[in-house]
Amino acid sequence: ISQLDNASSISEESSDAPTDAAVNLKSKLMFANLSMLDVSNNNIKTVPPNISELTNLSVLNISGNENITDLPPQMGLLTRLWNLNTG
Repeated sequence: ISQLDNASSISEESSDAPTDAAVNLKSKLMFANLSMLDVSNNNIKTVPPNISELTNLSVLNISGNENITDLPPQMGLLTRLWNLNTG
């Protein structure tokens, strides 16, 4: 999850100067319809606030990531999240 900003955005523009369309496209998630995410035992330190952009997320497993001590309040926006495994 800590790489969510970098790994989940896409851009189809190849020019050096970003256009408005490129900026808008880059801000969209590649896997916006993702419903289950298991990142257990990955030495993750934090859950990024933009996790809330995964609006279809219903299952999240972050267990085994001992450095995660708190969750961002934006996770409250995940209205479909019914299974959160932190243990």
